This record gives sequence, structure tokens and C-alpha cells, in this order.
Amino acid sequence: MKVSKLNTDGSNHAMQDIASKEDNIIKIKRYSSFGEVALEFNDFDVKENETVVIDKMASVYTQRDVQKENIKSSIDNELSNFINDGIDKELDGHFKIYEDMWQYANIKIKGDDLIDNALRFNIFHLMSTANNHDDKISLGAKLLHGEEYGGHAYWDTEIFMLPFFVFTAPDVAKNLLKYRYYLLDVARQNAVSEGYKGAKYPWESADDGKEQCPQWTIEPDGSCYRCYVADYEHHVTADIAYGVYNYYKYTDDIDFMLNYGAEIILETARFWVSRCNYNEKLDRYEILQVTGPDEWHEPVDNNCYTNYLAKWNIEKGFEILDLLKDNHKSSYQNIISKIGLAETELLEWKNVCKKIYIPFNEEDKLMEQFDGYFKLHDFVITEYDKNDMPIIPSEARKLRLRNTSINKQADVVMLMFLLGNEFDKEIQRINYDYYEKRTSHRSSLSPSIFSIMGLRVGNDSMAYKYLRRSSLVDLHNNQNNTREGIHAASCGGTWQSVIFGFAGMSIDEEGTINFNPCIPKHWESIEFKVNYRASVIDVVISNSDISVKLSKGSKENIRIKFKSTEIYL
Repeated sequence: MKVSKLNTDGSNHAMQDIASKEDNIIKIKRYSSFGEVALEFNDFDVKENETVVIDKMASVYTQRDVQKENIKSSIDNELSNFINDGIDKELDGHFKIYEDMWQYANIKIKGDDLIDNALRFNIFHLMSTANNHDDKISLGAKLLHGEEYGGHAYWDTEIFMLPFFVFTAPDVAKNLLKYRYYLLDVARQNAVSEGYKGAKYPWESADDGKEQCPQWTIEPDGSCYRCYVADYEHHVTADIAYGVYNYYKYTDDIDFMLNYGAEIILETARFWVSRCNYNEKLDRYEILQVTGPDEWHEPVDNNCYTNYLAKWNIEKGFEILDLLKDNHKSSYQNIISKIGLAETELLEWKNVCKKIYIPFNEEDKLMEQFDGYFKLHDFVITEYDKNDMPIIPSEARKLRLRNTSINKQADVVMLMFLLGNEFDKEIQRINYDYYEKRTSHRSSLSPSIFSIMGLRVGNDSMAYKYLRRSSLVDLHNNQNNTREGIHAASCGGTWQSVIFGFAGMSIDEEGTINFNPCIPKHWESIEFKVNYRASVIDVVISNSDISVKLSKGSKENIRIKFKSTEIYL
């Protein structure tokens, strides 16, 4: 720290020549700590009507950067270089980095300044936090802007934030998934410690891969309650496999799949096979005592989201094995040898996968969120507050929400969003309409998913309402908790709502990029870039027209369709 007097002409000596010591008026400097808080004491004289300017320079190193004995010298060296170079050079470098990031990440919405600015706010926080130089770290649920959740990584990363990076900065997306690979051995230990096989990822993950979710939570009023999330919310394991598979699908990065991804998908599939319980009477496999995305109902049996993702995870395990066996025999042998995967075990996988129970009512085509959900006290939401947030019926609160049909967030609707190709349009519409009336959106993860699904089922007005809620969750503090940190998953979900929802972008089984827009009438167009399989495409889209241009890479392996009609680059 440097403290200096301001010149009579208003200029600051320290900014003009920060290396000089003559204008530094500090007499005594002392450092100490108070618990986890670092304290710095500086003694200097001040006079009435005299302005003093404080310039603080900081450098952070850990043993992950340099050896322990070199930490102090590395910090001293970096600070000395900074002082000598000055703030202008540092700012120039800072601006250049941000210009590069905005070049690929920016989205422009013409005709809606509110959403345009809010979207850019969300993008800024996403791209400011991810690290494209370090594959040993992930993204915290509050990014860099709050201490809630301790900086831990959740399913938020793979399901909500990863798609943004896959299509704007794929190297960052790869690093986020390699972080999970480096903790795979610990995930295996987690599974074994709970009596399962394969790999079970923690609900809250930090640097060592062990479960970080506390067993007890302290409320603002000082009371405590037992937190069972880590005990039951196992779907995070399938969510990570989902992120791995889709990164490969969208990037065609076979080296990643061979060296990292395949092992994650196979070991998570193995976990789900061991997690299933055989119901001899009904001749089916069930997953008991779990919590789905809707955390207000815990624990439950046969959560539809969890069971379906578990089945999907096992199916992808077989798909990856076939890919390796047919095209990469050496890698196939290395991986099955490393994890000890025998043919007899694969027979068990096939039997379990075939018989996993999915709660579904053939008569009304409703997926039951979990066993017994349709027998709960049924309520629907009909009122909204000034922030357009659902008002939970008072009678439902009296009965305790876990005993009612009111949900915290998207659960069955989340499943249909992730695996939309597996459900016909009628099933999606029926289930969306049913659960939309019973979801409180008390999690910021929820509105963006309902926005996208609203568009898929033709509920355009609801889709825009949910986009507003998602994009403004922090700008308008509509959940009254922005003070605890930025809602990272909502940032990623907002991006998905615009690109996958309103712009209607999807990738089909042949790898073709499809655009089927459903843009609000007051929007003129959406302008953005898509980084796809090492090429960058500039897109300007409206409901009636599209302009696509290749700005980087090769067009040889890229096919684009606009409303089922092929567009040529």
C-alpha cells in the first residue's frame, strides 16, 4: 500500500510516478490477522482540508502456482513489475483480454434494451470468472461475487453454465470438465464409502473432490436444521456425465473423450447400476431415497428426473463403449482394463437399464415427479407479487410444502428440457402445463428452463415472462438475496433461454445446427456468434430471416438449417 498527498492542481504523484518514494507518507506499516481476516495497519499524518490518496496493489500466489518457498519472492517480483510498468499498461492488457472475450460471447438484441442490457450483465459475470489457463478449478455457484456456498461447484456448472462456454469458449468448457476428471478417483472413493460401485460425485465440490455440503445449516435467526442434500441429491453424478457427453457432441473433441470423458461416463454409469434396487414383486429396478432438483420434497422414491437420467447415463455408457470398440480399439482396451469392466458386468448393466422404472401415467400422459406425488395435497399458483414471483397459497404453507404439490423449481420440466428428443410434443405440452401451475421458482435455476420449455410447447407469453425473471434476478434483486452473490446458474440459464429458446438453436443427431426462432414481436433480431467444432459462425436471426457468415475455421463439416431449409455458408 502507498499513501500520498494530492497535488494542489488535483493530480496525484503516485499515479504519475508510482515508483517514487518521496511522496509516500506512511511512517509505520504493520500486518496482522484476526481469524480469517487479514489486517493491514498504516500510520501517517493528515491535516485538515488536505486530500490523501491510497493506492493499494495486491498479488496472490499459492503453492498451486509456485513452490512454497518461492511464494513471497514471486509476489515481490510481480508487484515490483507492476509498480514499474504503471497502471496504464495493466489496464491496456485488461481491456485487450475483455475485448477478445466479448468478441465471441456478446449477444445483441435489437428492440428490447432492458433484456439486451440484462443479458450482457449475465454474460459479463460468466466470462469474468472462468479460467482458460487452469483445469484444476471449476465455477462456484456464486461466481466471484459472494461467499454463499463457499465457492463450491454444483450441478449448476455442467447443466446451466457449461453450454455457454461450449459455444463461446470451448477451451474453458474443456477445463471445467477436466476438473471433474482429476477428481474421479475421489468420486470412486465416495461411491465405495457409501456401499456403491463406480464414481459418485459430491453435491458440493471443492479442490479435493470430497463432499463439502454441511450436515447442518444455520439460518439467519441462529436456528439450525439438518441438511440432507448431500445424502440424497445424487443426480449430480448423471448431470456431470450429461455435460461430458454434450461437450463431445458439440465439439467433436475425440481426444478429450478418449483421455477423460469416456472414463467419467463409464464410471458414473457403473454407479447408477449399483444404486438401483431390484423390486422382485414388480420385476423392475428402482432408485430409492433420493432428492431430485425440487429440493422441497426429500427424500423420495423413484424421482422421475433421477431415474431417467440414470437410465440415460447407462445407455450412453454403452454408446461410448461401441464408439471405442469400433473406432479406437487401443483406447477401448486401455479403459476397460483400467476400470476392470468385464462382459459379465455389462450383462447386468443391460438388465438394469432395460428395467429401470420411470413414473409415467399412460392414461393422461403425465410423468409423476416421484412415487406418491399425485397423492399429495394439490394446489395451483394463481397470484404473483410485484416482482412477478409466484405467491404460494397460504393453505399450502400451513400444510408444510413437502406435503403439497407445490415445487421449489423445475424437476420434470427440467428433464424434458435436457432430453427433449425423448418425449413427443404432446407429452411435453401436457407436463409443462401441469407443473407450471405448481412451481414456485424459489430457485433462480428454474425460470430460464420454463422459458425455453414454454417456447417448445407454444406458450410464448409465458416464455418471455420467465426470461425477464431469469435475466433480472440480480439486477432487480427479485429474490432478495443478491447480497449473497450473483446467481451463476441463472446467468447461464438466461444465455440458454435466448440462444436455445428464442433463437431456437439446436444440434440434431447428424450434427446439423438448426435454427427455429420464436422471437417476441417487439424484437427486431438477435445477433451472436457460435463456436462449433473449431469454427466460428456469425448469426443474425429474426422470425422470418437469417444471416450466417463463417468468421473463423472451415465450413466443410458445418451444416445449418433455418426452419428445416438448409443454409449455405
